[in-house]
Amino acid sequence: MNKPHEYYIRRCLELAGMGNPHPNPYVGAVVVHGNGEIIAEGYHNMAGEEHAEAQALHKSKVNIQNAKLYINLEPCCYIGRVHPCTDAIISSGIKTVIVAMKDPNPRVNGKGIEILRCSGINVTVGVLQKEARLLNEQFVTFHAKHRPFIALKLATTLDGKIATRAGDSKWITSLKMRAHTRLLRARHQAILIGVNTVLKDDPHLGARSFGKRDQMRIILDSKLRSPLKAKALRDKNVIIATTSRATLKKIKSLEKQGIFVWVCASDRRGFVHLPKFMERMRDHGIISCFVEGGGRVASSFLSEGLVDKIYWAIAPKILGDEKAVSAISGRGILTMRSAMRLKNARYTQIDDDILCEGYTR
Repeated sequence: MNKPHEYYIRRCLELAGMGNPHPNPYVGAVVVHGNGEIIAEGYHNMAGEEHAEAQALHKSKVNIQNAKLYINLEPCCYIGRVHPCTDAIISSGIKTVIVAMKDPNPRVNGKGIEILRCSGINVTVGVLQKEARLLNEQFVTFHAKHRPFIALKLATTLDGKIATRAGDSKWITSLKMRAHTRLLRARHQAILIGVNTVLKDDPHLGARSFGKRDQMRIILDSKLRSPLKAKALRDKNVIIATTSRATLKKIKSLEKQGIFVWVCASDRRGFVHLPKFMERMRDHGIISCFVEGGGRVASSFLSEGLVDKIYWAIAPKILGDEKAVSAISGRGILTMRSAMRLKNARYTQIDDDILCEGYTR
């Protein structure tokens, strides 16, 4: 029995979320028989691998000329690591394509749809467009605003502390919440921390899940204090952003290990100038970054207006100490009316903790 277009696009969105395709977008595709039965499915698993549309079409074992192809994103139409999906669709003989949204990448952005229509294929665009844009919010932000999508993650006690006055922070939230945080981390192309976190916690920052590749690790370190044997520097999948305050000797030592060292402009305090650093990330093709730094890093990104989304985990614990380390610091504001208010906020209970997530704009 035939079902509404929305039914099949929702399935595309579910499939798309199974991939880890950064810096490419999340894409799922389903081929539907004339009687409404799903013949084949596909999703883009990883950059460089077969795209969702081609995968689904190749899996189809029956004549699909009278079938429909559903995709959550406009098919690509240029040669990259793989051949254009528009070519695969046209050669398949399929005559109807339903697309959730146009691809914001200027190399596509309507061209793929136009190519299909010029080949006699009936194309419908805009089914569950809002949901499709939400799934690919990082990709959309990168191409529409020409900068990476920044998500900030914080974990605090009920009174907003991230560590005791002695610096102890293990662990504020539960094991289940920390596992969920790693899943959130895996949805971003890069993860960022400050050098103080490296020195205090020596974090691994890996996905630690079978079949999941590690994100690019970025460390803000204005004087290159990161130890050469830090866990975060275990391979070449890391960038250290520093300033002219770093010594040439340390720069060469890190580069000898195959680590990228970006010497960036400084702000008035001598730290990495974040807006300029964002431009560097954009030019490097980093579409999204999950910021897990300490209070100073979090405060700096917020004060510069660079954060798009916040994940704030709250544990049912109270330190009751004004000298304990606060999640956010800064000059503050004078009136409650001026406070930052998250938009489209939602709350999820995970074990005994609460996760609040929302947007800054």
